[in-house]
Amino acid sequence: MPFVSLDQTRPTGRTRGVDDANARGADARRHADWLAGEIAASIDDPRPSIPHDVVMADLEADLAALPE
Repeated sequence: MPFVSLDQTRPTGRTRGVDDANARGADARRHADWLAGEIAASIDDPRPSIPHDVVMADLEADLAALPE
């Protein structure tokens, strides 16, 4: 059997699961930080809000204008 250094071996399933969970946790933290920034930017936006029904009416008109 050829020599394999420790840094060339693959982690066991248990370790890989922990690593995957840690990566998912880091991804979740990055997403939460991004989302918090988006929410803060939206709250701080000085432009007037657009009511939901106005946005939906505009969207429906745009969709109706699309070719079939």
